[in-house]
Amino acid sequence: MKHITFFLCTYSSGGAEHQVCELSHMLLGYGYAISIVTFGDAPDHYRKHNSIERVRLGVGKSNLGKFIAILRFFFSVKTDCVLSFGQRESFLALIPLLFRPKIKVLAGERNFTVGKPTKYENILVKWLYKRANYIVPNSFSQTEYLKQLAPKYKDKIITITNYTDLAHYSYFKPPQNSPKLVIGAFCRYAEQKNYARLAQAIKLLKDKNISNFVFHWYGNKYVRDGVYCDGYVEFSKLIEEFGIDDMIVLHDHIRDVLPIVHNCDAVCVPSLHEGWSNTISEAICCGKPLLVSDVSDNGRMVLQGQNGFLFNPYDIGEIATAIEQFVSLSMEERTAMGVKSRRIAESLFDKETFCNKYLELIG
Repeated sequence: MKHITFFLCTYSSGGAEHQVCELSHMLLGYGYAISIVTFGDAPDHYRKHNSIERVRLGVGKSNLGKFIAILRFFFSVKTDCVLSFGQRESFLALIPLLFRPKIKVLAGERNFTVGKPTKYENILVKWLYKRANYIVPNSFSQTEYLKQLAPKYKDKIITITNYTDLAHYSYFKPPQNSPKLVIGAFCRYAEQKNYARLAQAIKLLKDKNISNFVFHWYGNKYVRDGVYCDGYVEFSKLIEEFGIDDMIVLHDHIRDVLPIVHNCDAVCVPSLHEGWSNTISEAICCGKPLLVSDVSDNGRMVLQGQNGFLFNPYDIGEIATAIEQFVSLSMEERTAMGVKSRRIAESLFDKETFCNKYLELIG
């Protein structure tokens, strides 16, 4: 029986964590032994099967202490394959795994690089990716970026986009929200998610007396018990400053987003950059219209005017226009968009295809 080790920062809510949850259970069904290994201190959000080993490294320790714990773990772990999820995670795992060449490594890339490469990316591309057996971006945009940046790796860069369960995230008839349409956003309270410009766009619409909608934003409010994260604090202040508390409601993250998605008339992802968005994937499976930034692979799932609206995430006016275009649609037009979303999802997501791509790389 082969042993597979998943390595990521936390098993909290998030796109990479969701994919680990899905893939680990699929591989378990194929008879693999599975470990999920993390080094962050955040509590787990996703559930795991009882037979999956759960390992936490450096809990409560400083960054140096965590780094030492990671080195010790990978110097001694008994495993056949390591799947890292993110550039930082790949950096941390590949350093000790330089000395363990028999362990196969699938180094995951979870975002599209915008602007200057991170310090982790620089080191990975120059040296550490030589050790990886495969580099696995979850978006075609990042694949093309890496192939142009480092052509020497082109033969081992394999795109595997995120998987979404079509049966679980099933089509749901549009809600009857009145007098205000409900738009959901399921994002971290982080600068990347572009909450500040979204707040400004909503302020523009309120100033135009366009207020027949309400945003509900769901994300992890806390860095630890009782301590709010900086993004949540800043977002709350902007809402108060702009006087739009009747148009944006902030929530903590939730374990089961499905009932919330079902009650939304649309889902918004205003991010400055993405990999392959799980939020968009889940929303189109559920038959929801989308309001999303025109970045990375978003345009593969959202077709302008057909199942939603795309916008430049840096242009507040464009964000406002996209929202205005959506909330001006008739019920019939919104329903047609939702049906189109589900059709796009059915063309993109197949459980067996997704799992087989990983099985082929694991060998």
